Amino acid sequence: MPLTKTPWHPLPLTIPNRSAPPLLLQSTFTSTTYTVHLTDLVNIWSESLSKREILARAEHNNTAIDPSEDVSQLPILLEKLEYALGRKRNDDAVDVEILLGKGGIGLKTTIELPKPLGDLKWIFELTPGGGVELVNLLVLPSLSEVATLRDMVESLMTVVKEKDTVLERLVEGMGEAGVDVRAMVGGGRKRRGLEKFDVGRWRGEFLGGNRRAGEVVSEVFGQDSEQEIPGVKGLGGEAGEWWRGLEEDGDGEEDGKKPRKRFEARGVAQERWLQKPVPAKPDSDTDNDEFEVQKTPPRASERTPQSVSKPQSISPPSFRRKLKP
Repeated sequence: MPLTKTPWHPLPLTIPNRSAPPLLLQSTFTSTTYTVHLTDLVNIWSESLSKREILARAEHNNTAIDPSEDVSQLPILLEKLEYALGRKRNDDAVDVEILLGKGGIGLKTTIELPKPLGDLKWIFELTPGGGVELVNLLVLPSLSEVATLRDMVESLMTVVKEKDTVLERLVEGMGEAGVDVRAMVGGGRKRRGLEKFDVGRWRGEFLGGNRRAGEVVSEVFGQDSEQEIPGVKGLGGEAGEWWRGLEEDGDGEEDGKKPRKRFEARGVAQERWLQKPVPAKPDSDTDNDEFEVQKTPPRASERTPQSVSKPQSISPPSFRRKLKP
C-alpha cells in the first residue's frame, strides 16, 4: 500500500451530532502507519500511529481484522480505515460517529466486513493541537491555493483582453471587405462573444449575498480536486507565542535616557553633508567649464559642523529597546 494523502474534505457523519459544526478531515495512510487531522476551522485534533502502536491497539480492542496474524493483514486493516474516512465511501456499509474522548475527540468508525467476519470497529483518538499546527496544515495551504488561483485568473484575463483586440481588428477588417460578421455569428449569446469582455460586470456576478458556513466549506473543500499547489514553508513553534517576547509598557521611564544611536548617527550624517562647501570658481573661468558651480546661500555657508553635532529638538523614539552606550 503506497503513501496515500487525501486533501482536506468535509467529514459527513453517518450518525449526526447536532452540536457539531462543519468538520474537515485530512489523512495520510501508508502500509504500516497513519496520520489523521480533524478541524472545525477553529481547533485542530490529530492522531499519528506507528506500526507498533497500531498492532497494540488492534490487540487491545480485539479487532475483526488481526494485523498480527500475518504481514498481509495490516495493509488490509489500514485500507479499510482509509476507506471509512474517505469521501467515496458507501454509507450503507460504514458508520462514522464523533465522541468525546480522553483528552480530545474520538472518531468512531464501524465498517461492515464480509461474512462470517463481524464488523470492524476502530476509534481514532484525536488529541488537540496548537494554533501553529492549524495554520501550517490548513490556513497556509489554503492561502497558497487562493494566491495561485488569483494568478491564474489574472493571466486568463490578460489572454482574453488580447483576444478581444485581435477579434475587434478582425471584425473591422471583414466589415471593410463587405462581410457582416455579426450576421454570420447570429444572435443571443453567440453575438455576445463578439463584445469586449466586461471585467466589472463579470466580477459583479460573483459578489454580494451571504452564505452559511457549511455551504462555503462544502463548496470549497467538497470538490474532488487533486491539483497540486505551491508548497508553503510552515511557521515555527514559537510563532504561536510571538507576543511573549514583547517588553512591557513602562510609562515615564524615558526621562533621562540618552538619545538613541540611530539619531546620533543622523547627526554624524548631518555633519558630513553640511561641511563648508567648495568655493565657486571665478566668473572668468566659467566660460571654459562645462558645469557652473553656484554660490552657496549665506545661511548654509555660515553653518559649522559644531552647530548640528548635538540635535536638541529630536525626541527619543517610542519603542523600548535598550541600546548599549
